[in-house]
Amino acid sequence: MPSSLPMYFFHVNLGIVLFYAFYRLLCTRDTFFITRRAVLILSLLGAFLLPLPELAERFGRDGSLSFATDYYRSVILPELGVTASGGSFSDGSSFAAVSNILLHIYVLGAGLFLLRILIQLVSLLVLGMKSEPGELHGVKVRLIPGDAGPFSFFGWIFISRKSLFGQGLEDVLVHEQTHVRQYHSMDVLLTETVNALLWVNPFSWLLKREVRENLEYLADRKVLESGIERKSYQYHLLGLSYRQDNALTNSFNVVSLKRRIVMMNRRRTGIVGYVKYTLLAFPVLFLLIAGNVACTSALTEQDSLVETVALTEAEVTAKESVTVEDEVFEEAEQMPEFPGGIRKLLDLLNKNIVYPQAAIDAEIQGRVIVQFIVEKDGMPGNFEVMCPVSPELDAEVLRVLKLMPEWKPAMKNGQAVRCKLTVPVTFRLQ
Repeated sequence: MPSSLPMYFFHVNLGIVLFYAFYRLLCTRDTFFITRRAVLILSLLGAFLLPLPELAERFGRDGSLSFATDYYRSVILPELGVTASGGSFSDGSSFAAVSNILLHIYVLGAGLFLLRILIQLVSLLVLGMKSEPGELHGVKVRLIPGDAGPFSFFGWIFISRKSLFGQGLEDVLVHEQTHVRQYHSMDVLLTETVNALLWVNPFSWLLKREVRENLEYLADRKVLESGIERKSYQYHLLGLSYRQDNALTNSFNVVSLKRRIVMMNRRRTGIVGYVKYTLLAFPVLFLLIAGNVACTSALTEQDSLVETVALTEAEVTAKESVTVEDEVFEEAEQMPEFPGGIRKLLDLLNKNIVYPQAAIDAEIQGRVIVQFIVEKDGMPGNFEVMCPVSPELDAEVLRVLKLMPEWKPAMKNGQAVRCKLTVPVTFRLQ
């Protein structure tokens, strides 16, 4: 998991938006409900897995993607802003304070939604244990009091006693059996969890709705395939007015009846319709292929280097020893500390960084991002511009960063270690 959680979750939320857009564009007018189910689940999982830096590292060591991986992993210090008039427009502290408040609100909301899921799980378990077992038309059910509508949760099918003598009971049983046999509760639980973690993202709620609708389409199809007459089943749906308040259950009429009836009356999509799913897979396939090519290229270059240099076994052993000893960490038990704290570091940068006149004349502005390593002895070094803007601005940031005094080194397992840090500096004309 990347150290910069806000950036990671930003990419997760962006992935949800893109996956939802692809799904709405390509998948909502066909009748490939099983394929659509797979696409939806893979979309939810992919949104969380693809942004992981561990996966991104496989896409190559060069270019902007490599920079994004390094940026993820490193500890990002507060941003400094420099104006053309010679002042600073932000030292990053106010932004950090606001970000911290927003992060706490985000975590609090996610915690409340996860708590809601836990409460609903417990209530369903209690209901399952308190309900009376029964059997209807050879189907095992749980009989509950009251006027609740039929619903299912994993292996349980809940039926109200008042529904035992109503019409369409066979429809209900086939419908709920489909939810049980196809493990639809797993999809529901996954989407509810994702929605709890991404509760601020409206597209997460929309994607959850798509999952629930598609599960009902699957159950409706099974009812019709069982031999139940289409119109009588649709009239039965229209006659239902039950509402199930537990979001974790598969309810008989939880989804818009109009959309379900429209989908039941739609002609089945021909096999040619599968072509468009290839279009949906293209972005993911492109990333995977790019990663394989990059990894292959890296291995080829490494093999070529070994053949050219022809290292002896002793040299290789010595090189590996040095590599382990000089390992650079992105996180440590105790991170490097600037003398006097971050405020003193910002003061140092603010007092010494000057907006280059050549950049002002050329109207150049932007954010320069520099990474450096605090060595075991506390000295900063190995400065590298990860996100350049112009030679003048890049050189100015490097010049001032090299004025930094000795830091207190990072500590891991009681020993001083090398640690990577990142400093962003934004130049703004006005």
